[in-house]
Amino acid sequence: MKVIPFQVPKTSTEAFRIQIDRAERFYDKLHQHPETQIMLIQKGAGTLIAGDYVGRFSAGDLFLIGSNQPHVFRSDEIKAQSNYRVQSVSLYFDEKYVGENFWLLDELRTIRHFIMNAGVGYRLTGPTNLFLTKIIQGLVKAKGIERLLSFIQLLKSLSESVDLKPLSDINSR
Repeated sequence: MKVIPFQVPKTSTEAFRIQIDRAERFYDKLHQHPETQIMLIQKGAGTLIAGDYVGRFSAGDLFLIGSNQPHVFRSDEIKAQSNYRVQSVSLYFDEKYVGENFWLLDELRTIRHFIMNAGVGYRLTGPTNLFLTKIIQGLVKAKGIERLLSFIQLLKSLSESVDLKPLSDINSR
């Protein structure tokens, strides 16, 4: 299966990109992008393929997809009356969003190390899933510095979590 390069829409004034998807199904092509993606499944179910990982996803699941990690969220076929059978919130970011020097700050050393080694992707479980789900829901509504502080709190929590299950044995970096 051929991997399609994917372009995440962004502006030069964002530290990260929030994308809310409501659709009949998730993007169904195996693709990759340079940004790290954190995806909260709010509605829908199906099969996630990420690197050499194949597994189920459903509402409430939270995933980190590593930079350039080939992946696809294949939605189950369902016959529902709603046009929106799937819904998710994704956060996209990479070193270039806020400038590479930002990530070199001593205060971000642990976070930088985590992100640089997150190419295998993760399923976030347990208390981390619950905590980060609340942060993501707040990020959707947050503005200004509160949005940036919440994003950094999310990254800090990820880098310290023991509730991460690697998705793949293949590191895409």
